[in-house]
Amino acid sequence: MREIVNCTNLEGRHVYKAKGKLWKDLTVDELYAFCGLLIYAGVDKSWDVPAREFFSGEFANLIYCATMSICRFEEIQRFIRFDEELKKHI
Repeated sequence: MREIVNCTNLEGRHVYKAKGKLWKDLTVDELYAFCGLLIYAGVDKSWDVPAREFFSGEFANLIYCATMSICRFEEIQRFIRFDEELKKHI
């Protein structure tokens, strides 16, 4: 988990820096929460539902909203990495 957090934070910082923004570092606890939401979606047989629907819409569930915002969920989803490929370019 620590390696995923480190690689994800590298990617987030790299992309956000290019846009002139500041990346909020992912923590191990936040990664566990993200993974928990993904597992919950699978258990709920909602794996084919767009993420935004979990936070508001027909499939909305308070568990998602109480865990993190949709914006943060999508950020993590976009930048999650578990390789060191980026380190070669920095």
